[in-house]
Amino acid sequence: WAVTTSVDFSLAQLIQVIILLSTGGNNGGGYLASKYVVIAFHAAILLSHALINSLPISWLSFFGQFAAAWNMLGVFVLMIAVPAVATERASAKFVFTHLNTDNSAGIHNNLYIFVLGLLMSQYTLTGYDASAHMTEETKNADKNGPIGIISAISISIVVGWGYILGITFAVKEIPYLLSPDNEAGGYAIAEVFYLAFKSRYGSGVGGIVCLGIVAVAIYFCGMSSVTSNSR
Repeated sequence: WAVTTSVDFSLAQLIQVIILLSTGGNNGGGYLASKYVVIAFHAAILLSHALINSLPISWLSFFGQFAAAWNMLGVFVLMIAVPAVATERASAKFVFTHLNTDNSAGIHNNLYIFVLGLLMSQYTLTGYDASAHMTEETKNADKNGPIGIISAISISIVVGWGYILGITFAVKEIPYLLSPDNEAGGYAIAEVFYLAFKSRYGSGVGGIVCLGIVAVAIYFCGMSSVTSNSR
């Protein structure tokens, strides 16, 4: 349940940032939802996931397939669009060799920062767990279950790595991306998307649309997490 909570809460925070940017940004008088509103978002998301997972298995299968397609197409759109529209791009040397140690937490040890970064990979355990539970409800589970798990891993390695590279090439000033004074209020990935489109077109609307793609993907991730929990 901790994974479900963290996934859905991250979506609630992302919605907060999308609203902020859509209403003018942090420096343009945009609306920053209070922590109580964010909690309300979180509760609504959890409730919607509970309702979806109360539907027949055929509906869950449909949502699962749609989620897979959305994630695949969404990742390809983001990994191509964001670095393509950015007017300034990071060098290959920066992308492959730079390790940022400039942070407000006072942590400057390279190895420790690297290990902390690996914590995000724990979310993949949810995928394995969900596959194991849902295999019991699939046809020819002895074959389709392992095939599904292995193919998901293979696709995730290729597509996920491409997405990370594409977004990293659009990164410019890391301290500014993490600053609470930027337009996204310190939400780094939102600032990357927003600045990429604003620098090219004078408006960050395209970046907000990209954040919407991410938000839908996170929503489906939370839905799948609840599916796993319910089994």
